[in-house]
Amino acid sequence: MQSYRKKSVFIIFIMLVIISVMNIFLFSKQNREDSRPYMVEIFRLEKEMEKNHDMELDVQSLLATCNYVKRIVHCESEEEITSTGKYDYCIREINGSLYRFEYDMGKNDMKKTVVICNMVMIIAMVLVLIVLFYMDNKIIRPFHELEQIPYELAKGNLAIEIPEEQTKYFGRFIWGINMLRENLENRRQKELSMHRDKKLLLLSLTHDIKTPLSVIKLNAQALSKNLYKDEERRMQAAVTINDKVDEIEKYVTDIVSASREEFLDLSVKEEDFYLADVIERLRDTYENKTSLHKTKLEIQEYKNCLLKGDEDRILEVLQNIMENALKYGDGERITISFERDQGCCLIMVSNTGEGMMAEEIMKVFDSFYRGSNVQNKPGSGLGLYICRQLMTNMNGDIFVNQKENEFKVTVVVRMC
Repeated sequence: MQSYRKKSVFIIFIMLVIISVMNIFLFSKQNREDSRPYMVEIFRLEKEMEKNHDMELDVQSLLATCNYVKRIVHCESEEEITSTGKYDYCIREINGSLYRFEYDMGKNDMKKTVVICNMVMIIAMVLVLIVLFYMDNKIIRPFHELEQIPYELAKGNLAIEIPEEQTKYFGRFIWGINMLRENLENRRQKELSMHRDKKLLLLSLTHDIKTPLSVIKLNAQALSKNLYKDEERRMQAAVTINDKVDEIEKYVTDIVSASREEFLDLSVKEEDFYLADVIERLRDTYENKTSLHKTKLEIQEYKNCLLKGDEDRILEVLQNIMENALKYGDGERITISFERDQGCCLIMVSNTGEGMMAEEIMKVFDSFYRGSNVQNKPGSGLGLYICRQLMTNMNGDIFVNQKENEFKVTVVVRMC
């Protein structure tokens, strides 16, 4: 905010300097014109009149060729020499006679030019001031009020108040921030609810496990101490232990199932969208990014078509694949190509690099799985797992294949 205002003051200062320099230039030009340029004309006229002293001279025809000299008067008395008139004058002696040369420098025209230039510059400065004030009031100041919101959201402060802004510049931005806050709040509530439910489930299951464990312990102790003398009692104790073990296995299975409950919101929309829209959004995101990585991005030609699914989710899948290509490829080249097969559009993302071992290919879509080529690079092992779940929810598919020095991920999207 302060920086913008300092720059605004600097812009106004520069404009004032420009106006001052312009005035200095115009006045210096006027002074140069006032430094008697009319003397050139008077000198020329004087020469003409000297040459024609024996001939009849048409003074009016000479004056018609002049810009500054307006009248020539033959002076026969001192009064004619010194008398004041409409114009400035000078006296010349030609062929023994005195002549009064009256001239006009056109100062009023120069003053008019200076006034017009100053008015134009002042109007321009006023317009600049209006634009700067408008930007300060409608863009800079509202944005300054919003700049702390992302930091607060990142720190987990979801109760921060987002000011309402009705201007067209920030309406969609504020709407998006509000949606982000609501999604974060909903996700937090969902996570808390899931955490509470799982905790209650685990507490309940662990409590239920204690009963069969006690029975197993008692029967095991009885058998170890040979308290059961007849074979029938010992067999009954063994059967009881086996039944209780089966019961504990059931509880363990419930615990594992609870731990595997879906922890991500992977809902999708069913809508129609164009392939070109997705690819252009992907191009806008990764053209600069790949150039910064010095990686060649090649998007091959394709025929636009109407696809069925969730445009934002398809873009999310392709972005996940692109991030993996940048992270695990050799940085030489990434190629996006297209095919059509049985009413589906195949979007293939290939990157050069060593790739994965053959036995790891079948595991790449497992949650939290990371291949041997990660090389201490950060990641969670969820990227391709999320891609597979999203494509399954959209009745599409995703698969990988690998050739020598090339790793390819193919996304299958239904066509309309």
